[in-house]
Amino acid sequence: MESYEYYTVISNSYESLYGAEQRKKISGIISIIGIKDGDSILDIGAGNGILEKILHENDILAVEPSSLFSFIPVNNHIKAENKRISDFSTNRKFDVVMCVTVLQDLNEEERKICIEKAFEYCKPGGRIAISVLKSSGIDLDYLKPRIITEIENDRVFIFYKTEKV
Repeated sequence: MESYEYYTVISNSYESLYGAEQRKKISGIISIIGIKDGDSILDIGAGNGILEKILHENDILAVEPSSLFSFIPVNNHIKAENKRISDFSTNRKFDVVMCVTVLQDLNEEERKICIEKAFEYCKPGGRIAISVLKSSGIDLDYLKPRIITEIENDRVFIFYKTEKV
C-alpha cells in the first residue's frame, strides 16, 4: 500500500491520530522561520489542512494526494490541489515552502522530485522547511540547511533560498 492510500484509509481518524503532534510541529516551524501576514505558502503534503487552519489569512496553495484533501479549508486565500507532488506543477513562486513529515512516505525518486520542487517553487530570499521522522534516517545535511532542529519526533531542516545575483 502506498502512503497516500494509507492516509486515504485513515482519513476520518487522521485528526485524532496525528493532529496534536502535527500542530506542534507546524507551529514550531512557523515560529522558527517567521511566517508573517502576507507571505505566500506552498504546503507540500498538506494532510488535512492544519497549516491552512492556522494561517487561514495567508495566500496558501496546498498539495495533498490522499482523500485528506477533502478536509483542507479552501477559501479566497487558500487553494488546494489533489495531486502527488510528482504530478504537480505551477508557474508561481512562494515566500515559504513547507513539507512537514512527508519525505519518509515517498520513494527515493519521489523524494528527489519533492526536494527539487520545494527549491524550484521558492522565491529568491524565501524559506523552505522540510521535516522528516527521526526514525526514517533521512538526512538532508548534504543540502546545507541554515538550521537543523528537532520538534516532536521530527528532524527539521530550514533553508533560506539565496537571492539571484
